[in-house]
Amino acid sequence: YVLMIRLFVRVGIAASFLAFSLTLYLLSEVHTSRSRFEKKFNALRSELHATQKNLTRTEQLLKESHLAILRKQSRIEPIVGLTQPVSEPSQPRLTSSPFCEIPNTEHILRLTDKDTVDEPVHCVPVGLRFEGEKFQMCVHSEREDVHVSGSLLRDGVWEGHVLGRFVRILNRFPNAGVLDVGAQLGMYGLQAAKMNHPVVMVEALPHNANHILHSLRRNGMSARLCDSVFLVRNAVASASRQPFAVVYTEGNNNGGTAWGVDPSARPALSGPDAGAQTALSITIDELAPVTSKWDKIIFKIDVEGSECDAMRGAAELVRSGRLVAVFMEAGQAVQTRGGQAR
Repeated sequence: YVLMIRLFVRVGIAASFLAFSLTLYLLSEVHTSRSRFEKKFNALRSELHATQKNLTRTEQLLKESHLAILRKQSRIEPIVGLTQPVSEPSQPRLTSSPFCEIPNTEHILRLTDKDTVDEPVHCVPVGLRFEGEKFQMCVHSEREDVHVSGSLLRDGVWEGHVLGRFVRILNRFPNAGVLDVGAQLGMYGLQAAKMNHPVVMVEALPHNANHILHSLRRNGMSARLCDSVFLVRNAVASASRQPFAVVYTEGNNNGGTAWGVDPSARPALSGPDAGAQTALSITIDELAPVTSKWDKIIFKIDVEGSECDAMRGAAELVRSGRLVAVFMEAGQAVQTRGGQAR
C-alpha cells in the first residue's frame, strides 16, 4: 500500500508538472501569435490609411477636373467674393394656361411643356449616394447661384442631410402627394416625381421655372405635367390676385430672391411680357383642386421669410389633417429683406 501511494503521488506530481508546462507553452504561443497578428494588423491599417489618402486625393482631383469641365461648358468664372456684382440673366418669356382648365383659375399660371423656352442650360446628376436612382437637374451657373447650383455642381446634392430625411419620408408614405412651395430649381419636387409621387411645384421666378421645365424634359417627365406633376408660376401669399414683384436679390444667390407686393406691377398672364419678374399671388388653399385628391401630403415651403404670410392662406390645408410632414426653415422673428416677419 505504501508503494502504491508513493507511485500515485509521483504520477500526480508528474502530471501536474506536465500540465503546468503545457499551459506555459500555450500561453507563450498565444502571446507570440497575438504579437504577430498585431504586427500584421498594424501593417494592414497603415496600408488602408495610405490607400484612403490616395483615394481622397484622387477624388479631389476628379472633382476639380469635373468642375473645370463644367465651368468650361457653362462659361462659369471663378468667384472672387460673394458680394461680387453679377449681371442679371436673360429672363425667358413664359406663357401659361388656366390651372388644368379649372374655371376661375386664370390667375394661377400653370406651365406645360410647350411653355419651355429653349435656352442654354446645364444639367447634372443629382441625388443621394445610397438613396435610389439619381435624376438630372438643370442648374444655373455658379456666378448666378453660388449656394444651391454651386453645391449641385460640386457635390451633386444640396443640403443632403435634409434631402435624405425627405427621401425617407417619401418611402414611408409611398402614396403621399408633395407640395413644394418656393421650389427654386425643383430639387425636392423632382426627387418626389422621380419616385412616382404626385407633385405640385410653385416657383415665381420665370428663369427658375424654365429650368424646372428643362429638368422635367431631361428626366422624361414632361408628359406628366397637369396629370401627376404640376408647375405653377405664382407668388404665394395670404391674399390672392395681388401684384407681386422682386423686391430683393443678392445677385449671385438666386435662392435668396424675395418677393413683395408692388401696386405698380402689372403681371401679364400671357404674351410677350409673361416672363417679366412680376407675378400674381395665389393662396396655398387655391391649389386644392389638385391637393384635395391626396390622402396624405408632404409639404415643403421656402419663401425667404414670407412663410407666415403664406401659411395664412393655407388654413384649409392645415385643418384637413392630411399633412404628414412639413419641411421649412425656422428662426427668430426678424425683419426680412422683403419687409415681412420671419
